[in-house]
Amino acid sequence: MEDKELKLQIYELNKKLDLVLDELDYQKRQRMEKEDLKEDLTRVARGVFDSAVIELEGMSDSISTGDILYLGKKLLRNINNLTASFEQLESLKDLAADVAPLGKDMFQKLLDSLDKVDRKGYFLFIRETLSILDNIVISMSDEEMKNISKNAGNLINLIRLISKENIIEKTEFALKSMSENELEKRNYSYSSTLKGITSPEMRKTLAYVTQFIKQFTNYNPQIN
Repeated sequence: MEDKELKLQIYELNKKLDLVLDELDYQKRQRMEKEDLKEDLTRVARGVFDSAVIELEGMSDSISTGDILYLGKKLLRNINNLTASFEQLESLKDLAADVAPLGKDMFQKLLDSLDKVDRKGYFLFIRETLSILDNIVISMSDEEMKNISKNAGNLINLIRLISKENIIEKTEFALKSMSENELEKRNYSYSSTLKGITSPEMRKTLAYVTQFIKQFTNYNPQIN
């Protein structure tokens, strides 16, 4: 009985001894790791210090110790201003986070608007218009372009006159009435044709044409 109790006590002691040894081994490893880390940090710090010394030696001609001290004093004096600036930056960051969804919504609306414009054909119209202008520019000489530029005012006045006199609408109406379908519907005889020629409208039209040809022929730029 006593032997069993003795063996049990020895067993318990061995377990506790193993725990103590494990703890000692763990602490030893921890100490070695800390020493290794300390050596690495010391080596890195020494390298950084040496590099800083070399860089400062290169800058010694333009920067003095007094300048560094002056900068340090400035920073310490304005620590409150720096803190306020950092707080404003944080506020701006929060504002940007709040505005970001609005910006995405506006961008999406812009894309939708551009899509509607594209589906209506505006982009195609602009592209084809630019192509027409490009062909006009390529096919014309420099002298012709200068003449167009010189007479741009006259062209605008001519367009304005045409729009005022409803000449475009009248020309469109006349061309429609002269289409093949309209001509086939009407039965033109010699008598009706002669009657049409002697009508007041035809006489008025002939007078317009005659006057136009006369003025066109007798045009003198020096008089105008």
